[in-house]
Amino acid sequence: MKFLPRARQIALAGALLTALGVAGCANASPGVAAYIGDEQITQQQLDDVSKQVDAALKRETPVGAVLQAMIQGELVAQVARSQNIAITDADRDAVVASSDFGTLASTPGGKSLAYDLADISIVQTKMAPEALKAELTKRTVTLNPRYGVFDQATTQIVGGRSGSLSTAPPAAAQ
Repeated sequence: MKFLPRARQIALAGALLTALGVAGCANASPGVAAYIGDEQITQQQLDDVSKQVDAALKRETPVGAVLQAMIQGELVAQVARSQNIAITDADRDAVVASSDFGTLASTPGGKSLAYDLADISIVQTKMAPEALKAELTKRTVTLNPRYGVFDQATTQIVGGRSGSLSTAPPAAAQ
């Protein structure tokens, strides 16, 4: 067996790490908070909606909770389209009016989030829970690592973990 010279080993290792790093970030941009299939939630959209939700509720709402609702709303919108479930603004307004989302809908960003939550409610009434879960879990979500990782099985953001290849592993207990 012939070994590569040390310089070539280092160069090969560097190229491999670069390729892994690029592959790990192949669908990532610092300006995007999440990709849901071919759709994206930009960091600017998330910031704008978060500020407007805070204003509507008169308190600070965790950005992760806002992002989770936005992701769920887009996932459900994709399911509704694929299952030919029509959702109108009148349907959304009826759900918002009969729920706790009314205050949320007092600003444009808050209204878009209230509509996302209404979409979830509407689709849940039109599909069997197992069928909805199956449709949701087969869609791909790529989360910006700063927000944690997205668990496809539960369709939830899991905070405290990172999908980043550049994040150091937790320190071992001594």
